[in-house]
Amino acid sequence: MISSLTKYLFSCYIVALLLLGKYASAGVGPDSSAWNVGLNAGIGYIMAHHPNMVLLQQDHVKSFEVTFERNVNGSKDWHPFYNYPKLGYSFQFFNLGAPDLLGNAYALDLYLKIGLLNKRKYNLFLKPAFGLGYIEKVYDRIENPKNVSINGHINALVQFQAGIEAKITSKVDFNSSLHFTHFSNGAISKPNQGINMPSFNMGLSYGIGKNNFNPQVAASSRMLDSYIWVSGAATVKQLYPAGGDYYSAYILTAGKYFKVNNIIDYGYGLDFTYDNSLIELRKREDMDSDTFIYGTRGGAHIGMVVNVGRVGALLNLGGYAFNHSPKKQFLYSKLGLRIALNEELFAGVNLKTHYARADLLEWNIGWRFNKYAK
Repeated sequence: MISSLTKYLFSCYIVALLLLGKYASAGVGPDSSAWNVGLNAGIGYIMAHHPNMVLLQQDHVKSFEVTFERNVNGSKDWHPFYNYPKLGYSFQFFNLGAPDLLGNAYALDLYLKIGLLNKRKYNLFLKPAFGLGYIEKVYDRIENPKNVSINGHINALVQFQAGIEAKITSKVDFNSSLHFTHFSNGAISKPNQGINMPSFNMGLSYGIGKNNFNPQVAASSRMLDSYIWVSGAATVKQLYPAGGDYYSAYILTAGKYFKVNNIIDYGYGLDFTYDNSLIELRKREDMDSDTFIYGTRGGAHIGMVVNVGRVGALLNLGGYAFNHSPKKQFLYSKLGLRIALNEELFAGVNLKTHYARADLLEWNIGWRFNKYAK
């Protein structure tokens, strides 16, 4: 079983980050490298956020990470907004500590490393990451019935890191960080309790090339005032018990959003969903289910998009005006990513949840009708 000492060390590390924050600084400037290549190793554990997941806590999780990150040069308007961050890509390997139930996991992700202060020798950073992961051993009713956390080899990875990096030489940096990693398949297949892992990591990185740092941002001649957007999405999901049929779902969303600047958008919108699984749930409860309307949900949301170049992180919170699910949820939320394909067209993926329980993983494409400020 996992030692309580591990959890105590994680708590101490968070306190250390807060105490060291006033000495932190970011190594971005005319002498910084264009690229950094790094290798990190870590140790952690699987959280038993459901009682039946204690079986998965057989040993500590061991991991390593290979990173490739680029220092921005100050030429884009979002560079100073994020305090001249680093854009990176990483490959991660996890020995999940339960060889018969979970095996190993592998992940590829994209991240943004944000320095909280802007000096030279040290850097206190925050690092959100998003990507895809592969887990070797998943739930199987016959071969692996005790793995109640995940049923699907391909999963979304969401990770948050907080840590400190310090320069050893002009090219070599040392880093130490606390990670929180989440694997989930978005309820495409059941069971999907997800895997949550805190871990402590240390590593080194090496700088390559010289950053042509030139923080001169040209003012945009076409600053957006507001825009209307519509998107369509589709997905599939399973219901409990595990191993059953897949049910399709289709989502139509429209919204009006306003630009605070080229980084932050906020607004409101409407969501309409047709979900075949609602028909099945109503049949199980001996409720009316013989017409199209019983597979529908509809509601309104408020939302925000935080942009990094062509990529935006979306957060919506909504409430249903009508919901034909027997469970009668009222609130829903969406966390997602969207990529601008051009000025009007975008594509993305959203994870829709009810009270932190995954409902749909929505793959969407949309159109933005722009209105520029006069």
